[in-house]
Amino acid sequence: RAVSDMLFGAKITLADAALTDSSVLVVERSRTGSLENPPLSGRDLGRPERFQLVRTAGRCVLIHGDDQARYELTEAECVAEE
Repeated sequence: RAVSDMLFGAKITLADAALTDSSVLVVERSRTGSLENPPLSGRDLGRPERFQLVRTAGRCVLIHGDDQARYELTEAECVAEE
């Protein structure tokens, strides 16, 4: 939900293991189109969205790489990455 909120309500699908092995999350844009109506270039040339999970003052905070927007994950537990 946090990633979707930070991307203005975009529908996001994350793997169950997202942010469990690394504090970095990269979300690529989904391709729009179908087999009958593919995208013109065959791929989306937009940059992927990058997020960093940090622990600060005992809290888990997700930071959006582009604008440094912060979202506190109040229901999550996190540990510092080694």
